[in-house]
Amino acid sequence: MTEDLTLIDQHGDAHHPLWTLGPLLRGTLWECTAVPDIRGQAADLARTVAARLRAAPAVRS
Repeated sequence: MTEDLTLIDQHGDAHHPLWTLGPLLRGTLWECTAVPDIRGQAADLARTVAARLRAAPAVRS
């Protein structure tokens, strides 16, 4: 897992946009099962996703 909660594969490569939070992080972050901790992770992840969406080029349909 990277700092922005992006999952990494067995080779250490991050695959965007695939993130995780909560109990799945127990191997890395022991304090990840309480609601306040998960709420903070979700808020951080929402900021990350929003920043990437703002930076992405507009898609026309």
